Amino acid sequence: MKPPVLLLRLRPWPEAEWQRKAGQIRAAHPEAALFLLTAPEGGRSAPSGVFDEIWQDGAPHGAFALLALMRRLSWASFAAIYDGEGTRRTGLYRRLVRPPPPWRGLPD
Repeated sequence: MKPPVLLLRLRPWPEAEWQRKAGQIRAAHPEAALFLLTAPEGGRSAPSGVFDEIWQDGAPHGAFALLALMRRLSWASFAAIYDGEGTRRTGLYRRLVRPPPPWRGLPD
């Protein structure tokens, strides 16, 4: 099995949007596990069966929680991270994850 791929989306989407974006990412990485990093409110709208694993700690509060999340992202050794937010918060995540995996925008 290939290294997993992460979709980073903190805010909720309509179910059709989840299905479409996850399908596009899965088509680009057919053998990789697909992970979702979201905030608790974003994860509630994610349909079941689309992602292999959902992490709902994407909006940590406090420095120690942020460092723990960055360590978790670093140790997961993702093949790619797809940024579904494009915010300052996810830009910070991009700078803190080491070694840096390829960081991509969402496919259209």
